[in-house]
Amino acid sequence: MGLLSNMLHDRFQYCDSVDIQSADGKFVKSIRIEGYPGKSGQVNYGDYVFLYLKNSKFLTVTDFHEVQESLTSQSAELFYIAKPESVKSNILGYGSQVLLKSAQGTYLSVENDKLSATSKTEQPKSIFTIQQTSDRISGLIVNKVNMKLSYGDAIKIQHINTKACLHSHELYYKTGSKRYQVTCFDGRDDNDWFIIEGATDQVAGQVCYNQIVRLRHERHGQYLYSTDTDKSPTTAQNEVSASCEGVENFNVSNSVWRIVPGTNVTDVTENVEANQPFRLEHLETDKFLHSHPFYFYIGHGLTKQQEVTCYPRNQDTNDDWSVFEVRGKCYVN
Repeated sequence: MGLLSNMLHDRFQYCDSVDIQSADGKFVKSIRIEGYPGKSGQVNYGDYVFLYLKNSKFLTVTDFHEVQESLTSQSAELFYIAKPESVKSNILGYGSQVLLKSAQGTYLSVENDKLSATSKTEQPKSIFTIQQTSDRISGLIVNKVNMKLSYGDAIKIQHINTKACLHSHELYYKTGSKRYQVTCFDGRDDNDWFIIEGATDQVAGQVCYNQIVRLRHERHGQYLYSTDTDKSPTTAQNEVSASCEGVENFNVSNSVWRIVPGTNVTDVTENVEANQPFRLEHLETDKFLHSHPFYFYIGHGLTKQQEVTCYPRNQDTNDDWSVFEVRGKCYVN
C-alpha cells in the first residue's frame, strides 16, 4: 500500500508517455497524452485529451464502436478522462484508475486482449490504471555509469541542458529539406532509439573519442543528417534531419559525425561511456549537433517538440549530450 500511495502523488503532464493497464493487468498499451495546441502542465480528471501512440498515430473510435489508429489530426479523437465511482481521490497520478470516454459517449475497454469501445461503464474492462511507461523499466535496458559503448549498440541520447531526448519519426519538415524531422522530445518512446555505426571500416569494438560515426534511427532506418543549405524551422540555424541512400539529394558525407568530449570535460577517457558528456561534430559543415528550448509544431499541428540544429563552434553547452540508455546489440538487415 505504501508504494501505491507514493505513486499516486507522482503526477504526469501533457506530452508524457504513460502505460494504460487493464484491471486484470494482462493488457498494457503505451500512449502519449496530448492536449490542444499550447496545452501544458499536469493532467487532471475532467480533462479532454488526445491519445497518441508510439507509431505517431492517434487513437480514434468509429461509429461502430471500433477502436482504430489515425495519422490525421482531423480524425483524432478527444477522450474525456473520467473518474470511476470507486475512486475517492481527486488527484490523478501514476497508479490512478481512469475511464476514457470518447466523443460518441463510448468508453475504451479491453476485449480479447484488444482495445474496443463500450457504452457500459463501471465494469472492469473499461477501467484502466495509469502506470509509468514500460520502456523505462524494461529489463533489456542498461542504465549505469561507466558502461563503455560499442558499435552496434542501440542507444538513447539525452540533451544535457534540457533533459529532452534525441528523437526522430516518419513526419516531414514543412520547410527546409522536407526530410524526416529530428527533434528533442521529453516523452520517452521507441522513436528515441539510434544505432551507433562506424562511418569507415570500423564496424565492431568499442567506440572511442575522435572516431567517425553515423547514427541510424532504429525504427525508420535513416541516418542523422545535416547540410549548410537547409535551415531549421524556428531559429534558421542549420537543419538536422534524417536521410539515407535512395532519398533524393542524399550525400553520405552529410551523415558522418566525429564524437568528441563534452564542452567542459577535462578528464577525458579513451572510450565513450554512458552518462558522460560528449559532442557530435558534423564534419561536412564544421558545426556541432545542438538543441535549445525553442519549439515547433510537428506533423499534425497538435503538439510541439524541441528544435535540433547544427551550430557553429563556440564552446556552447547546448552542444553537450550523453547516452542514458543502452540496449545491447541491434543489427537490422
